[in-house]
Amino acid sequence: MGYLTDLPPLEKRIVTCLRMWCGTALSRAQVDAEFHSAFGKSEAAVASRALADLCELTVRYGRRPLMLHHAECKCLGADESAFAHFVGAAASGENEDAMMFAMLLVRPDLATGVSGLAQQAGLMIRRLVARETVSSLPQKREFRVMH
Repeated sequence: MGYLTDLPPLEKRIVTCLRMWCGTALSRAQVDAEFHSAFGKSEAAVASRALADLCELTVRYGRRPLMLHHAECKCLGADESAFAHFVGAAASGENEDAMMFAMLLVRPDLATGVSGLAQQAGLMIRRLVARETVSSLPQKREFRVMH
């Protein structure tokens, strides 16, 4: 369908988190460690639980089996793209769009609950992306005093 590099930073990170959660216990622990490093113990627990619940419900009650690429793969599949746009829309407060994507991914009776989890997880991932963006900026700034 495309490449991860085609996605904006938030959606790219959402796909990475989904792949890592669906991967091994070690990759799940890496996501938890990133949340812990970025947010501290209590907020990290909330972020980890929201992501875990979102992924678990999406996988368990999906309309069909979720198709994912390996964690390091540069490709982007249709299911991954739909999930990224779903969580991104929910995190942006685009509730109708988020519900539309939720209905494509999971059983209709679970769409509302899954959308709430997507919003919670998406907002935490947005904060993670923002922290990464700020930390990648040059640290040393040069300036001159004019007067």
